[in-house]
Amino acid sequence: MVEYFVRRSREIGSARLVPIGALTKDRKGERLTEMFDLRQGGAAGFGDGVSDFADAGLMRRALEYASATGLPVFEFPNNPSLSAGGVMHEGAVSTRLGLKGVPRAAEEARVYRAIALVRLTGAAVHLGPISAAASVEAIRRAKVEGLPVTCAVTAAHLRFIDEDIEAGWSTCLKVMPVLRAKEDREALIEGLRDGTIDAIATGHGAMGLVDKQVPFPKAEFGMLGLQTALGIALELSQAGGLSMARILGALSVGPARCLRQALPIIQKGRPADLVMFDPSEETVFTAEEIQSKAVNTPYLGQSLPGRIHGTWVDGLRVFPTQAPKSTEERK
Repeated sequence: MVEYFVRRSREIGSARLVPIGALTKDRKGERLTEMFDLRQGGAAGFGDGVSDFADAGLMRRALEYASATGLPVFEFPNNPSLSAGGVMHEGAVSTRLGLKGVPRAAEEARVYRAIALVRLTGAAVHLGPISAAASVEAIRRAKVEGLPVTCAVTAAHLRFIDEDIEAGWSTCLKVMPVLRAKEDREALIEGLRDGTIDAIATGHGAMGLVDKQVPFPKAEFGMLGLQTALGIALELSQAGGLSMARILGALSVGPARCLRQALPIIQKGRPADLVMFDPSEETVFTAEEIQSKAVNTPYLGQSLPGRIHGTWVDGLRVFPTQAPKSTEERK
């Protein structure tokens, strides 16, 4: 399956697909997968997605095995016994709204465990997306110690907090990890500024109307992110929160480093991966502007800074779309 996905993505050519192989069979956290076979097929790392890996002993063995392959392990830090049934950040806002909250400890407990196991095994681990201030500080200390730990934050967590849910009551703001408090957002921004946080993820989760146009507790987790990540980052940069160089690095070089992939290079005569945008323009997110079939974004009808004028993959312009070119024409 990994070989098929990699091959088809190359044939289509509109994006680079970098698959993460499952860490355990059926992502059940019971038996390890054949990681060397997955690596041979083209997997760039291993992980069980948002599934919880409750058995710490098995996780240790998984990290030891993954370390032998030379590929990183991706872990979504969440303890379901602490977060079960929660729909937003546990705090004063959730209490006022009468909604079950997710405590920061649900994330922090897994971050602490992951760092301890990295220290024990020497395996490379990527944590994310993260949302809590204590997670940032723990990862900062791990990096000072020299441990091979990377992490990411979604663009939405750099922009929204739990108070925005109270203000707008939008199910588009129901995401996982949940949107935390203002002090957590400030810690995330600082972590991005000082390099503790390696990458900005889109956190893209397309959901249909049936999943979102329901009462908040029943809505599915997820928000569109592919088209808004750059705009949110630019908005933060323009507000003085982060430099343009740091923003663009976290959206491009940062993810490549987390995946331990070759860093993107712009060189004469070499097919390039490029995004051309004008930060002085704005994009209004109307239903017609949104490329996704879903419209679950709090920015519907609103604008964000920056407008993308072209995207190239391996030298081929894929947005706006055009007729395929030969390899020689791409050069």
